[in-house]
Amino acid sequence: MPSARRVGALVVTLQRYVLKQLLFALLIAGGGLLFVLLPALLVNAVHKVGSAGLLALVLYLPLVLADLVPYLLPLSFLLAVVTTFGRMAAEREWTAVRMAGIHPARLLIPGVVVAVLLGIGTDWLASTLAPTWKYRQRDYKRTVLQNAIRNFSPGRTEVRIPGFYLTAARRDPVKPVFYDAQISIIRKGKESGADDSVWMVAERVGFELDEKGDALVVRLHEARVIKGDVGLMNESPTIRIDFDDLIQPNKKNPDRPKFLASSEMSRRIEAGKISKQDADEYTYEIQRRHALAATYLLFLLIGFPTGIRLKSGTQLAAFAAAVAYAIAYYVLSLRLAQQLFLSETLPPALAPWITNAIGGLIGGFFTLKVLRE
Repeated sequence: MPSARRVGALVVTLQRYVLKQLLFALLIAGGGLLFVLLPALLVNAVHKVGSAGLLALVLYLPLVLADLVPYLLPLSFLLAVVTTFGRMAAEREWTAVRMAGIHPARLLIPGVVVAVLLGIGTDWLASTLAPTWKYRQRDYKRTVLQNAIRNFSPGRTEVRIPGFYLTAARRDPVKPVFYDAQISIIRKGKESGADDSVWMVAERVGFELDEKGDALVVRLHEARVIKGDVGLMNESPTIRIDFDDLIQPNKKNPDRPKFLASSEMSRRIEAGKISKQDADEYTYEIQRRHALAATYLLFLLIGFPTGIRLKSGTQLAAFAAAVAYAIAYYVLSLRLAQQLFLSETLPPALAPWITNAIGGLIGGFFTLKVLRE
């Protein structure tokens, strides 16, 4: 029989091994998911701020990623858990651990440590950083548009910003003045949703910002405005386009829960100066973020028995199962929890946790079953 000291040293070695394998798999899974999503993110970013140049595009991506990481990182962790323990089962390492007299539950400790650390980080990101960054996307797009108008690239004869497009035959080499231009302003009515688009041609077009920088001022010379089948001549019309209309026709409400940090919502609830409906919505959003951060422990309980059962010989099945678990969790957390809250079946502090509770019971059952075999 090996001494307790030797067994203890072996357990520590195995735990370090599991930790390294788990972190490596997490890195690979996270990088793979980001690689798959990056083209879609780039297309969205180009549509929003691409006209301002590469630097503006690069700086805009973190604002978008901050809102996605709390969902992508738990999925990456789930895939890492399934891969790590599935490979151990396939290569008989799991059997060897059991034959050595080491309780297999001790190999879950590295996963618990990683889950707790990632959960703390995700809770901070979802509760503090992501809400403010989500609202800052609007301000950033405004700043980008302002800078793009102030600093047109030399020789550029095309201007493309959300809802506005200009193409010209030539332009002034120094000033933002375009010649023989065609312009289209495509937008919907704020209230009716009706098409409020305008098409124009002009001999000369100049761009500038108003005094406060809140609007784009377009000055045209010898312009023809086309609306439907009607063409109207105007010698020198001036068009003023609010940046709010270009960026977001429906102005965002900064008091909505998704735009507020959890600490700010808690402060407003404690102050008692908001309605009961707002207090319930704030409470629900706060707990939803905490429940999202606790997903790592849930995914550990689900991913561990999945990996052991399916093994690496059927990694495609293991991968599919992990993705199915994640999709089921996110759909239920968004739909079931919200409906239970809106129908007042559960209080706002408990509704966001219902999916975690159900998944935890299922994952805990199968985890105990694997550990006792």
